[in-house]
Amino acid sequence: MKKTSAKVFCFILVLLTALLSSCEKSSKIRVSIAQDWKYSFDDREEFKEVDYDDSSWQTQKELRIFHVPDNRHYFWVRKVVDVPQELTRDTLWLNYGKSNSAAAIYANGILVGYRGSFPPNVNIRTEKQEDFLIPENCIVDGKVSLAIRVYCAGTYVEGLNFSLDNRAGAYFVNEVSHIFDQKMFLVICFICLFFFFYSLAEFVQNKDCKEFLFFSLGLLFISIYFYDLGADTLLLPYNFNRAFTRSCLPIAMNFLLLFFNTFFKRPKTKQMLIGVVIYDVISASICLLFCRGNDEAVSTFFLVNLVTVLVCVVYGMRVSIIGLKQKLFGAPQIIIALVVASLLAIHDVVFQAMGRTPVIWLQGFAFFLIELALFITVFQRSSAANKQVVVLAKTTNAQKEKLESVFAKARDMAEDSVSVATSLSDSVTAVADAAESSKAQVQEINQALDVQTKIREETQVRVEELAKFLVNMTQEFENELQMINKTAEGTKAVIEGIQSVGEGIKTAANFTNSLSSLTSSGSADMKKLMEVMLEVQKSSNEILGVVTTLDDFAHQTDLLSMNASIEAAHSGAAGKGFAVIAHEIKDLAAKTSQWSSRIGEIITTVINQIKKSVDLCQKVDNSLVKINEGASESAEKVGNAARGIEQQQEAGEIISRESISLVDSAKTMNQSIKSQSKFASDVMENMEKLQKASQDVNEASAQIKESSTSLASQAQELMQIVNRTNSSAKDLKSLMDE
Repeated sequence: MKKTSAKVFCFILVLLTALLSSCEKSSKIRVSIAQDWKYSFDDREEFKEVDYDDSSWQTQKELRIFHVPDNRHYFWVRKVVDVPQELTRDTLWLNYGKSNSAAAIYANGILVGYRGSFPPNVNIRTEKQEDFLIPENCIVDGKVSLAIRVYCAGTYVEGLNFSLDNRAGAYFVNEVSHIFDQKMFLVICFICLFFFFYSLAEFVQNKDCKEFLFFSLGLLFISIYFYDLGADTLLLPYNFNRAFTRSCLPIAMNFLLLFFNTFFKRPKTKQMLIGVVIYDVISASICLLFCRGNDEAVSTFFLVNLVTVLVCVVYGMRVSIIGLKQKLFGAPQIIIALVVASLLAIHDVVFQAMGRTPVIWLQGFAFFLIELALFITVFQRSSAANKQVVVLAKTTNAQKEKLESVFAKARDMAEDSVSVATSLSDSVTAVADAAESSKAQVQEINQALDVQTKIREETQVRVEELAKFLVNMTQEFENELQMINKTAEGTKAVIEGIQSVGEGIKTAANFTNSLSSLTSSGSADMKKLMEVMLEVQKSSNEILGVVTTLDDFAHQTDLLSMNASIEAAHSGAAGKGFAVIAHEIKDLAAKTSQWSSRIGEIITTVINQIKKSVDLCQKVDNSLVKINEGASESAEKVGNAARGIEQQQEAGEIISRESISLVDSAKTMNQSIKSQSKFASDVMENMEKLQKASQDVNEASAQIKESSTSLASQAQELMQIVNRTNSSAKDLKSLMDE
């Protein structure tokens, strides 16, 4: 099935590729006449006449897009066209391209055709283009006067791209292009409606398959879009119909987005459904309420919503690639369809960018190809599921027959199992009897164990008393040990104090001995100082004599200067110089007398101080003598005390050593007592372990005895039961393997 689908899609791809060619053929001729048309927004019947003077009309350089003032739905365009030379040898046709307008075409004042219809029954087919025959009698001197009455239902007209065609071009537009660009979409619409009802029926049969619901809703909305492309008439008023049908395409693609998510078992389908519904409601409301009646706004909104279409295609490609990696059903077909549809859309974009018209516009076929591929995929999966149901039914019938035979054999095996159960019951009864017979022996063993337990308990009591005694002794020894430690520490402190006192006494003795020598040397020094002071006193007396002599000399000098002054006065002018010298000698004598008096006072003070110093030195010498005598007596007493302290220190050190030895002995005894206590605890623990081991051995021996007696009596019967069970299991296994 997968190979067949791949071949079908490859054939479609080759066929559509063949259509990607230019619409230009050698037999078709088209000449554009879209430039320099005159227009007027008045609406008069005489505008169609050939001789009507349109010189006051405005000229539009190009009529591709023509904006219409408010409430001016009718307008006329006129132009006198020169028939091209290449069209003179064939019939002449006016091509009215795809446009959102209705029109009445006049050639030389003669009506040659209508495009759509005017109010009150407005019918404008935007996707339809037509060629209108211009009769030969309307061509005068190689020219034709064209007047076109145009009706615009909105605010602007697009597609007024008029051109002239020959017979082949007109045939292609009115027949071939009309079929593929319009009628084919009507056929596609009904095909999509068939797909819609089929998918909806599948969902009604199995409501767990949500992908059929989303696929059917997408088909419904895209059918409306295809109908608008292909139908010749409108089901709704033009403005409402255009806004509604343009919003149906993105809505349909949004439901396909949900289909992709559900078909490939992707998460968050509910959240995506809520988002899609909200987006579709808002989008349709905006288009119907705000864009209706404004063809330009509708077209712009439609182009914006094409982004949604692109998102859907990209998402479908993504989940399909993931499904292809996971080897999910339908992933290759969907990928091929999306790729081909993208190529078809690119085809239209390329031709629009080149300004050329292709043989067929393939954008609508691209959407249909996606729907067709999805329908084929879900149909294949549904067919595969139906085949699996048929196979499952056949397999179920065969299994039913096997189960009937299994039940028959199982009934026989059940009867055999009853007999096996009876045998097992007898064996259990025998085992119970053996247990009753060994119960008395177990009671005797328990009595013996009780006696052992009592002995163990008495022994445990004695050992506990011994442990308590050892604990008490340990406590006493610890107390004694603490007291001995305190005594040793006190003795050590006393010894240290005695040592400190001895050191102080030794220091005092040394100081006393040194004090005696110091006082002796000080007394000798004081005697020497007294001798020096006496010598200084003698010298001071001698200085005082010299000062007295200087004073006498000054007095004599003063008398001499006085006599000299008298003599100079007697001499007159000759004695002036001598008088000056005499005056200077008098001044010198006065100063000498002053300094000698001052020196005498100082020397007298020094002599008095020396006398006082001599007296003090004498007193110090007497004191040093007494200190020397006391220091000798103190040194003797301090020496006796130091010797006594040394004896006490030696005795304290002996006591300290004995105390330390006693502490070590007490510690050793304390450790021995603790070891004895631990030994007693170990003895109690070992006794408990011995009793438990004895009990375990007795229990093990009882169990072994019981097992040996019961197993010996039942081994043969159990072996028979095992053989019968093994045989039944083999029969059941062979039956299940069939």
